[in-house]
Amino acid sequence: MSSTRQLAAIMFTDIRGYKAWLQKVPGAPLMKYLLVSLLLLNPFVLNRLCAQDTNTTFYLKDTLPVSTSATSNPCILINGIWKYHPDDNAYPLDQWTSPDFNDTSWEETLSRLPMDTLPKGGWPGAGLFRLHLIVDSMLWNKPLAIYIVQKGASEIYLDGKLVRKYGIVGSTGNAETGVNTLTTHPGFVILSQSTHVISVRFSSFSLLHNRPPGITDLGFVVAIGNATTAIQQGINNLKFFRTIEILAIAIPLTFSLLHFLLFLFAGRIRSNLYFAVFTFVIALWGILEHESFFTVELQTALTLKRLWPVYTALAPLTGIRFLYALFYPKIPKQFWVFTLVAFALAIAAWFTRKIVPYLILILFLLYIFEMLRVVVVAIRGKKQGAKIIGFGFMTFGFSLLALIIAGLVFHYFSLHFFYGMLYLVGVLGILISMSLYLSLSISNTNKNLEVQTQKSHALEVENARKEVELEKAAELKEAYNALEAAHSTLKSTQAQLIQSEKMASLGELTAGVAHEIQNPLNFVNNFSEVNTELIDEMNHEVDKGNLPEVKSIARHIKENQEKITEHGKRADAIVKGMLQHSRSSSGVKEPTDINALVDEYLRLAYHGLRAKDKTFNATMKTDYDPSIGLVNVIPQDIGRVILNLITNAFYAVSEKNKTMTHLTPYPLEGGPEFVPTVSVQTKLQLPLPGGRGSDGANRFVEISVSDNGPGISAHILDKIFQPFFTTKPTGQGTGLGLSLSYDIVKAHGGEIKVNTSEGEGTEFIIQLPVSL
Repeated sequence: MSSTRQLAAIMFTDIRGYKAWLQKVPGAPLMKYLLVSLLLLNPFVLNRLCAQDTNTTFYLKDTLPVSTSATSNPCILINGIWKYHPDDNAYPLDQWTSPDFNDTSWEETLSRLPMDTLPKGGWPGAGLFRLHLIVDSMLWNKPLAIYIVQKGASEIYLDGKLVRKYGIVGSTGNAETGVNTLTTHPGFVILSQSTHVISVRFSSFSLLHNRPPGITDLGFVVAIGNATTAIQQGINNLKFFRTIEILAIAIPLTFSLLHFLLFLFAGRIRSNLYFAVFTFVIALWGILEHESFFTVELQTALTLKRLWPVYTALAPLTGIRFLYALFYPKIPKQFWVFTLVAFALAIAAWFTRKIVPYLILILFLLYIFEMLRVVVVAIRGKKQGAKIIGFGFMTFGFSLLALIIAGLVFHYFSLHFFYGMLYLVGVLGILISMSLYLSLSISNTNKNLEVQTQKSHALEVENARKEVELEKAAELKEAYNALEAAHSTLKSTQAQLIQSEKMASLGELTAGVAHEIQNPLNFVNNFSEVNTELIDEMNHEVDKGNLPEVKSIARHIKENQEKITEHGKRADAIVKGMLQHSRSSSGVKEPTDINALVDEYLRLAYHGLRAKDKTFNATMKTDYDPSIGLVNVIPQDIGRVILNLITNAFYAVSEKNKTMTHLTPYPLEGGPEFVPTVSVQTKLQLPLPGGRGSDGANRFVEISVSDNGPGISAHILDKIFQPFFTTKPTGQGTGLGLSLSYDIVKAHGGEIKVNTSEGEGTEFIIQLPVSL
């Protein structure tokens, strides 16, 4: 990975390299052309362009680059004139790679093979290249890093000896196995005399016949640099670009996941779905950039690069659709015009490289102007919350203005500054403003729900009073009709409150999952730090020229990288598990491991409370019966029941602990110290008490959740399963948790019981039947 970042830095040293790199930058194409303008103003770039050799002999001086910043060049580019001959099998390898071979009759050409200056005979797809290298004596017998930037296959020879091979060089397109060398590690060579000959056998049939838009070079560039400098820059680039990947992928993906869950569990509001799709598209943009840049297999890399104009034409449609959903009751006609034009250009971009990319750029600018127009019209129309999104677009405009001023006025460019302004200030500002707008909309909906609930209660009381006062049958019928209407309104309100309770349980689940994800992330960070130390050791061994030790350390780095991948997949599995358990219930029973389900929600409930209250702590005791096996239940519903009971148990012991802590003295004199404890037990029982199956035909699973909290008072024990009854302070509970749990268990044909002793604790027992 580090060498990949170094090769990206190599390409910053000529204008074509800048353009090629910009094809991969995640973000708007407008940013790409802004960056080109800034780079053209950089005096360092102009100086490097003027420093290229103009003959077939290259002088390698001892002034190799030592800077290791993300935008510096760690190597000297051998970007001059090479001797060239088509690969027509006219010369054997040992002859034309020999330093003594006479190449004066060969044609001279640039190794990059730009489309506008190809050799006189054209480029058939494969050829032989030679260059004479004069080496400063200060560089003799020192390890040097050697790179090749290509989209093809090559063999590099030094004085007739093969030193590096990338892919399989073919004489036809079918025989070639191309390699995208931006993802390969550098080679190391030692130059022991003043003159050497570098020979390259190269083919690029795949690129010649499948050239994506924006790529204008068909050849290669060889670079040589200080080994220590190249490796150190790789470390620095790895740290920097890893942060960029988080900004470009992880942050939009987080927004997408959160608002998709809000869409599922907060009333199916379509604007949440459209925003989730929009942010997912932004994250997908970063993924496409990453894969097209780092994919080793050439055909895949070229295919991904061909997707860029297609993606640029289609992706912004999701952002426009989101804004239309916010501020338009119906989709305006111009959206369908945008869609038709976008698909037409996307199809055309796949088959042509001519004027279509420029038309897509114009379309992209029209997308931006349309988004701005929608927001400005909404602000002028005083649409609620429109100014919030407008502020997000202002931050994006500010980031663009800062980049322009830095380049045009101060002649300053830095990748850290560019990505910081573009993502942290610009793109992230827009995403936060849109998310805040949707959050405020949900908040206003909840306030309206409270008002409607109060009106519903008032209407219910009024109808009850009228029912008592009415004496005649006609009056009773009229009152009955009014009561039916109120009951319908109340049921609707209760359904929304039940949805709020489900969202509350989702919050508990999300907090626990966040803690579970932290563990694999810690492993990833630890192994990354170990790799950094190993690379420092590798630098030391490289300086000593101890190549066997370098290879040994490289193997350790690879093993650590595999560990990083393993724990990354573990984090991915945790997130998928969260989606599995948080989705809406399908109502279909499926074989479920009850012990695993109980244990998972025990941990998630505990970590969820810990996320809210860092001072909370409790002892957890478990006793799972391994003979239970799989039970046919609806896992999402039973999971909610278990999560509710365990959360209530943790709340009870926490409240008792707070009460005991405030006693003076504490613990009570002569008494033991109170230890908050929650116990969970599963057991396979036979048969159901008082039911059928005394001969063993039917069995049932018993799930017990007990605590040593304050217990439940006898005078409220018969009310705990009633809807809206709660002992928690106002605002901390809806009173629907146990009521919903009771209904879910009953729907499964089971029972839920409670045993309590005031002052000593409470035990809830769930009994679920198991069919043989």
